Amino acid sequence: MSHEGPGGPTHCTYVVRVQGELDAHWLPWFEGLTLTAGHGETIISGGVRDAAALHGLLAKVRDLDVPLLEVRRVPPRSETQGEHLR
Repeated sequence: MSHEGPGGPTHCTYVVRVQGELDAHWLPWFEGLTLTAGHGETIISGGVRDAAALHGLLAKVRDLDVPLLEVRRVPPRSETQGEHLR
């Protein structure tokens, strides 16, 4: 899940969208990820170091008993630039 960049391995960025608005007191639970709430949903986003960490994040969402709406990997900048050239 991590990619080798010029400075070594990098984390993948994920966006997890859930139903319900989680407030700031949940920030420590999600260990450094960003929470953005509004319109009845919350976006949890940030770097995830490997598959185990992604599964841990999804387990936390499960434990909150909120409906999971979307999980999306955000490609590294170099991948998205390559897509524009095709």
